[in-house]
Amino acid sequence: MTHSDLILAVKNRSLSDVKAHLSEVRKRDPTHRTALFYAAELGFTDAIGLLLEAEKDLTLPDGTTPLIAAAKKKRIESVPLLLSLAGRADEKGWTALIWATFYGHTDIVTILAEHEKCHLSKARHTALMWAVKKGHVDCVAVLAPYEARLYNEAKRTALHMCAERDFVEGAMHLVCREAGLVDKNGQPALILATLLGHRRIVELLASEEASIADSLRKTALIYALEKKHLDIALLLAPLSPGVQTCLGITALMLAVENNSPELVHILRQTEQRKQRHDGSTALMIAAQKGYFECALELLDEVGMVDNLETTALMMAAANGHVDIVKTLIPYEVQRVNKRQYTALMMAAMSGHKEAARLLAEHEIGMVTVMKQTALMLAAQAGHISIIHLLCEFEAKATDISERTALMFAAEKGCIDIVKLLSKHEGGMTDSEGKTALIYAIVKGHKDVVMFLLKQESNIYSRFEYTPLIYAAVANNVGIAKLFMNMAGKTDVTGKTALMYAAEYGSIDVVKLLAPKEIKQQNVHGQNALMYACAGGHAEIVKLLRDKEGFHTDAEGKTPLMYAADSGRLETVQIMYRRECRARTKTGMTAMMFAAKKGHDAVVRCLAREERRLADNLGRTALSYACEEGHSKLVELLSRELNIPDCEGNTAYDYALRSGDIRTIQEVVASKSRTLKPTMEIVRDSYVRMIQLARDFGYKHADEETYMVLAEVFDVMCGLLFDDLVGEKSDIDHTNVAKTCLARHDQLISSMSPHDECPECVICLENLRSVVLLPCRHLLVCSACFPYIKKRCPYCRKAVTQSLEINGD
Repeated sequence: MTHSDLILAVKNRSLSDVKAHLSEVRKRDPTHRTALFYAAELGFTDAIGLLLEAEKDLTLPDGTTPLIAAAKKKRIESVPLLLSLAGRADEKGWTALIWATFYGHTDIVTILAEHEKCHLSKARHTALMWAVKKGHVDCVAVLAPYEARLYNEAKRTALHMCAERDFVEGAMHLVCREAGLVDKNGQPALILATLLGHRRIVELLASEEASIADSLRKTALIYALEKKHLDIALLLAPLSPGVQTCLGITALMLAVENNSPELVHILRQTEQRKQRHDGSTALMIAAQKGYFECALELLDEVGMVDNLETTALMMAAANGHVDIVKTLIPYEVQRVNKRQYTALMMAAMSGHKEAARLLAEHEIGMVTVMKQTALMLAAQAGHISIIHLLCEFEAKATDISERTALMFAAEKGCIDIVKLLSKHEGGMTDSEGKTALIYAIVKGHKDVVMFLLKQESNIYSRFEYTPLIYAAVANNVGIAKLFMNMAGKTDVTGKTALMYAAEYGSIDVVKLLAPKEIKQQNVHGQNALMYACAGGHAEIVKLLRDKEGFHTDAEGKTPLMYAADSGRLETVQIMYRRECRARTKTGMTAMMFAAKKGHDAVVRCLAREERRLADNLGRTALSYACEEGHSKLVELLSRELNIPDCEGNTAYDYALRSGDIRTIQEVVASKSRTLKPTMEIVRDSYVRMIQLARDFGYKHADEETYMVLAEVFDVMCGLLFDDLVGEKSDIDHTNVAKTCLARHDQLISSMSPHDECPECVICLENLRSVVLLPCRHLLVCSACFPYIKKRCPYCRKAVTQSLEINGD
């Protein structure tokens, strides 16, 4: 390694040689050090005095100054001589003071503290913070007066760092200076110590910071209880300020959740009768969890209710805590919540027999808003022990729909409860005439059905629905077989079980019943195949199609029409070949039903066979679609645009009546496409004839000639629109004919009011947006509409109304 003579003199501590080679100042060795750096690191004070002025501005590549180098090497004798370099930091932002603190050089820290205090590194750490991190107590003591109350990047102080590291000795020097300061989360050092379970720090800070709540409104006590640090919680409890968190939680509630009667006793003086956001209290928590000793401490909260008006007694009953139920009965019995549930009902639903027994003598006979008793709720939950307890008192009671506990048990399928309750409630019916047997059938509980079949004589419901019908609806072929003796019987509308099975898609039951009930009709003439088609049950349709044969209902509707009306494409495809082009008594086809409901896929399927057909009123499928505003069908059925009904109304009239702008626009656009060939023929004919007509008019310029020309023009215009009736115009034929001759080029362009050019025929700029009525021509924009002088510029009919179409 090559060194200059000056550097060698310093390393050899030869002052005379240093003086002899001062001409080599500012020279560096391969490590980039100069003579001053070596003098500082070696404590060669005489050399420092000679070299300082010449080399004080030099640093190493990492920004290290001679003062920093001396501090790192613990050369206390060099430091006083280099204080003129104080305040300068290296590339990390570390000063000599921070480096001295990092290595624990207390003597140097003492010297530098006054000169480099409060400096933050690039990581926003002070020397004091590094003293805490490294555990240098003496350095903390020296720096505390200078650098206390400064924050790092997390807005934490040196005291926070002591709390995190359980550095009690350091905290003792800082508590008087930084107690009460909080970080970016609003947490003081006490909360950090509590979260980490550092009891000694907690003891040191408790009296200073116990009352401080963070941004979540949580104190150190609340965090201690959440973390289950009960020993720390006992230290903090006497200092509790009684605050509630953002969710309304108190330290008392958390003490209950930790089942700590000792803490509850301390905290109840300041925090009892407070409620969480859901309205629950500390007593309710104790009752719910069964903490009896805590509950005894909180009896001052009896009578309070949560947001659902639930009491502590109800919670204890719901969870079967008998000792708490006994304690609370004198205070909260016969109370109800918002659903009118009592504590007895809560116990019954949960199956807690002993709690229910205690409550029964006080709350028997009470009902919910649906008039259900505790016995009914126990039956729904399947708790037979509760049924044994309550059936003697609440049997035969009915709810708002006149259902009994037996019906609920049958619906649930609890055979043992059914057997027990059938002795008291067998044969009773609800408001629809259904017995418990029917409820069991609907839910498919065969064992319950078998038992009740022997007990109940009335097996028909209010509308003469048979058990077989209910089995068909439930698609339970096993139960349906039990009632095959009822095959062929119907409800009050003449509907059979097969029809219900077809309607609900119960294919297994359909296969079972088809041989018995095929070809039966209800009072409206409907058969099972029609119900299957309406429901879209393709497999059932295939099964019944040949067996039912071709049949119509009382209105003449076929199964295909039912499928089309419901939009069942697959079913339509099955029935299409056999029943297309059939009509009802009013002349409607299957496609008309589909068009009226807007089932475009079905319409597309039927269009080949049923397009352009009209009913008895002359209406087409398109007119029904336009009336209902189904714009997507207009293009598909455009061949029916010009077919008028018996009153002369076309699809366009029905579109106008519907008020659906999109449908109107589609009709106008479709009509333009169908009229395009005709317009082109008329235009070509007009171009050929106009020159001859003009020459003839110039030679024979009399009124009769002009009238002939105007009449010819009317006839040609009439070819464009089927709604022009060729009526005589009462306008001045002479002026019209002259206009025709003078502006024939413009008239040629205006002869195609619905062609692909969308511009207004007057201004030739704006889009056409006003439909003229009654002629229904779309020619002008809303801005030019006032200039047409009450007559259509194309057909010259009087304009009585107009309809403006948005561009949307």
